[in-house]
Amino acid sequence: MRRAPGRSHRHAQRPFHSPVGTAVLRFATSDLHRFLARTYTVIPPGEETVGAELDHGLVELFGV
Repeated sequence: MRRAPGRSHRHAQRPFHSPVGTAVLRFATSDLHRFLARTYTVIPPGEETVGAELDHGLVELFGV
């Protein structure tokens, strides 16, 4: 994650690369901080896993 070039600290961007191109997601920093704070209530830092626990955490986070 990096600060969007030429901008204040109000925005961050994250590039995702693939063989067919690049997508750059741009976030308001305040929204990103809120999202991360919510994720830490579901899955504490250092306890991340891949699998059923991740699926359960996403359901808890997004309510889907």
